Amino acid sequence: MKSLGVILARGASKRLPRKNVRLLAGLPLVAWSCRAALASNIDRVVLSTEDDEIAAIGAEQGIPVPFKRPAELAEDFARDTDIVFHAIEACQEIYSERYDVLVLIQATTPFLRPEHLDACVEQLKKNNLSCVFAARKVTEHPCWMWVVGEDGQARPYSESIPTADEQHGQNLSSVYYPSGAAWAARIDEVRRQKTLYCAPLGLVEMPWQCAVDIDDEQDWMRAENVIAQHGIEPVSVLSIQMESQS
Repeated sequence: MKSLGVILARGASKRLPRKNVRLLAGLPLVAWSCRAALASNIDRVVLSTEDDEIAAIGAEQGIPVPFKRPAELAEDFARDTDIVFHAIEACQEIYSERYDVLVLIQATTPFLRPEHLDACVEQLKKNNLSCVFAARKVTEHPCWMWVVGEDGQARPYSESIPTADEQHGQNLSSVYYPSGAAWAARIDEVRRQKTLYCAPLGLVEMPWQCAVDIDDEQDWMRAENVIAQHGIEPVSVLSIQMESQS
């Protein structure tokens, strides 16, 4: 099964302008994911962007940018499926290759590691799943959450008030939230089901400190704090070179 990794990074971000080119620990944000992808076992990795500066950073890191993403696919509400199929079709034509597995990688989750990407692909193949995504364990369980109705009254989100046993987290099943870092999916099933979350599904758990997803300034500060507290560094160029020689 031939895999195509597509790193998504656009220049038109709104909540944190130009975040993909902003330096995080001395390296542009998009470069973190580029390095992780290059050190993985994905057969081919490309960068999809409409932005010349982002494209230049990707090329500097060794990621090909064989096409430019159309402007309409860089807008706020462009669908991921439209973006990835544009990339798949472009790569199939440019490289004269057919791909079985798409690995979608978002540059906004910089602490993604090569082993997370490889685990998604391996689980997809081993368990005959259609999609495997990276996720983090949730500490605030949904059964403890509440909503406020139009009448102003608070109601439990799960439609029932937690029991005494459910007040204790150790009595509850683990719940996971997509980290936004990566998805591995069978391309034929994404096309057929018209969603990245094509069934049957699986997930790969990421440690919480690797699952920081940067959307705004507060997230950026959280990422800087994680780097300071946990010593997270970008994948080294040496490890990428060793992977390419293996």
